[in-house]
Amino acid sequence: MRADMLAPRGRSVELALAEGRFEDARVLAEELRRTFPEDPFPWYLLATIHRASAHLEAESAAWDEYMRRSETPVEACPDVGLAYEQRGESDQALDRFRRCADLEPNEPDRLTDLAGALERVGQIGEARDTYQRAVALEPRDLWVAGKLRELEARSMPSVDETDR
Repeated sequence: MRADMLAPRGRSVELALAEGRFEDARVLAEELRRTFPEDPFPWYLLATIHRASAHLEAESAAWDEYMRRSETPVEACPDVGLAYEQRGESDQALDRFRRCADLEPNEPDRLTDLAGALERVGQIGEARDTYQRAVALEPRDLWVAGKLRELEARSMPSVDETDR
C-alpha cells in the first residue's frame, strides 16, 4: 500500500519540478518526507529539487541523507560529490566520490568520477592509478584512455629534467 501512495505523489513532485515550480515541488517532497519518514525516495526528490534550484547546501545534505537511508545509495552518484564540489568543499567531495567508488568498485563510471575528483585536487598519481583501473574495466572508453594518457604524459619527466 505504501508504494501505491508514494509513487503518484512522487510523480506530482517530478511534474512540478519539470515545470520549474521548484517551491511547489519542494513542499510536496517535504510532505512525502514527513508522511514516509523511513523512505529514502523523498530525500532523492529533495536533492534533485535543490540541485535544480541551485540550493547547493540543501542539495548536498539531502544526497547525504538519501545515501544514509537507501538500500541502493549509488543512485546518488556522482551527484553527491558534484554538489560538494560546486560548494567548493573539495575534501567532502572527494570523500563522497570515494564512497561511490567503494559502492561499485567494478563500475568504470564510478572510478572515472573519482579519478576526475582526484585530478582536480592535484592528486595526480592516485588519479592516474584510478583511471588505469577504469580503463582495465572498460578498455574501449576512448575518453578515459585519453585522460590516462594525458596524466601519464604530465607525470613523465621532461627532457630538461632527464639531462640534469
